[in-house]
Amino acid sequence: MDPLFITKIVFVAFVVLAMLMDLIQMRIPNILSLAVILLFPVAYLGSNMPTPFLDHLISFGIVLVAGLLLFAFRILGGGDVKFMASLALWTGLGVLPIFVVVMTLVGGVQVLLILMLRKAAPQIEYLLAKFNIILPEWLQRNGGVPYGVSIGTAILIVFDQIPFWGA
Repeated sequence: MDPLFITKIVFVAFVVLAMLMDLIQMRIPNILSLAVILLFPVAYLGSNMPTPFLDHLISFGIVLVAGLLLFAFRILGGGDVKFMASLALWTGLGVLPIFVVVMTLVGGVQVLLILMLRKAAPQIEYLLAKFNIILPEWLQRNGGVPYGVSIGTAILIVFDQIPFWGA
């Protein structure tokens, strides 16, 4: 079996797990962002398509700095920033703008859906109570938004454009 194919599967598994953790707990564990970063050299070295390594590091740095600014203004959580930067490492500068635009659009749709669901929160809470399930924080009136879902969805949408997946 192709090692790069296995790397793709592991990458997607890490992304989906981070999305689920954010959706369920409103928290993306640091270990998942670190795992995504540590998996990058495996994919990079295992690919036979030359892409500038520096492009990927710059992409990571740009997103990390921008994310830290968003964190400072309490727009994004720390886990979201780390997850977003770890995924930007994979995009490189060529795919980064597409990733950011897709992430922004998906995030906007996600917020609209959450706002609509919050209007139905009392009914949802009543149904969940029958199964002893507590209403998730993101459905509560002043709850946060699990942006990790949008971040992960965006990388999965641009997944095939990641430079070294080809060839």
